[in-house]
Amino acid sequence: MATPLNGAETFEVLGQASAAGTAPAATTQTVRTRDVAQAPKLVASVVAAGTTQGTATVLSAAGLINVATGTANQGVLLPTSTTIVGKTIYVYNNTGATIKIYPFGTETIDGGSASAAVTLTSANRGASFTCLVSGNWESALIGAVSS
Repeated sequence: MATPLNGAETFEVLGQASAAGTAPAATTQTVRTRDVAQAPKLVASVVAAGTTQGTATVLSAAGLINVATGTANQGVLLPTSTTIVGKTIYVYNNTGATIKIYPFGTETIDGGSASAAVTLTSANRGASFTCLVSGNWESALIGAVSS
């Protein structure tokens, strides 16, 4: 049976029989399956609001953000990148509508225009926003595309 151990799991593994009719020897091996500390943690479930950078719902922390409700073209505002350089915010759109994600102040997303929003068009999809350099967010879509 697997036992969690600091991001690793321990398994009992049966070896090969050494001679005909003998039982295989059991050994224990530790296998690193994933780094638990890197898994995104749900930090908030929010309502998208406003249709401009100044009226969008403000996000305040890195981690997993579930945008649970909102109507077309409402949005959320990323926190200032100066406070979370090196961290990622995962925004999941569960609204059934197109939402907008705005950078803080005159910051940019993917090197675009200052203060310009990006659009998350597909319901039940998400995007990650990582701040590698203060003032700019890098984004990536998350989720399967269905036809």
